[in-house]
Amino acid sequence: MLIDESGNVKQGQSSVGVAAQYCGSVGKVANGQVGVHLGYVSRQGYTLLDSQLFMPAEWFEESHTHRRQACGLPSELSYRTKPEIGLELLQAALKRNKQLAEPLLFQWVAADALYGDSPTFRDGIAALHKWYFTEIKSSSQVWLNRPDLYLPAWKGQGRRPIRLRLDPGSDKALPVAAIVAQIPAQAWLRATIKEGSKGPIVCDFACLRVVESRAGLPGPELWLVIRRNLDNPAELKFYFSNAPAETPLLELVRLSGLRWPIEIIFEESKGELGFDHYETRSWLGWHHHMLLVSLAHHFLVHLRLKFKDKAPALTLYQVRLLLTSVLPKPVFNAAAALHLVQYYQKRNFAAYLSHRKSKLTRLTLSVAFNFAL
Repeated sequence: MLIDESGNVKQGQSSVGVAAQYCGSVGKVANGQVGVHLGYVSRQGYTLLDSQLFMPAEWFEESHTHRRQACGLPSELSYRTKPEIGLELLQAALKRNKQLAEPLLFQWVAADALYGDSPTFRDGIAALHKWYFTEIKSSSQVWLNRPDLYLPAWKGQGRRPIRLRLDPGSDKALPVAAIVAQIPAQAWLRATIKEGSKGPIVCDFACLRVVESRAGLPGPELWLVIRRNLDNPAELKFYFSNAPAETPLLELVRLSGLRWPIEIIFEESKGELGFDHYETRSWLGWHHHMLLVSLAHHFLVHLRLKFKDKAPALTLYQVRLLLTSVLPKPVFNAAAALHLVQYYQKRNFAAYLSHRKSKLTRLTLSVAFNFAL
């Protein structure tokens, strides 16, 4: 399973969940919407499973009451972080699995550092008896060996100590970036992550068992996976995984390249399926649109798999191209154009009347208010 977010830049303030927030599509903070998405990947293919719109905290303030009502936001909805939403999507998928005759089988969950830096998110995956493989910040701290703890002696006054403390003689936790220099050359494993569009993608890997530092105290024992770029050794990525200690190192290497399909899904869906082409403003409308995009993507992936024996290099774009060549197209002549113009004029006039009515109501209230003063 893959968990990631994708943002779409929007104009105005009327769309549900719109706010100044980071949008990956433009690589900066912009006025837009951000959705959290759950994807599925296997050796057969990849597609979207579920999506939920992220609602910024400001949308739950009293000043936004009217906007929440106008967008049809569920009254029971409360603020949740993106990792919380991602975990809920995963839990919902597992719940649906119990109702399927052929459930989606998976053991791994991959996500970027936004989710990997949340211990609650990772613990939630572990509680589902799944293994996570998440990117983390280079400042994340670990011990190479579990440090000793002690319980302070009671001094005879106040409450008895119940919280363990780090033994003064124990080594301090280190940022994962600082561990790189301690890894001997022979401990690095050179391996191919995957076959890219320009050839194999090869990196150096170091896989160590470490103890995570949480609030200055030792947490769970995890895999720390370090990936080093061959062309630029200073370019490093760090990952945590709760996979068993006996997990083969090549399996961890494979997992380091597992997240790329979710980016491909976003790219294909935006380029071919209108993922970011919508004008709906409501909560229900946004989720309906994402559901239709998911179904369309799944359909194209299904066709690609159906013809993979005859065309193993067939892409999603090429499948859509083949479909558009055989599907019937509407005839667009002068009569059809005239009908479409009439339709647009009626819609535009209806919108004008609605906006005019709202404006007159506001003006009437404003006059009444000023008169009362």
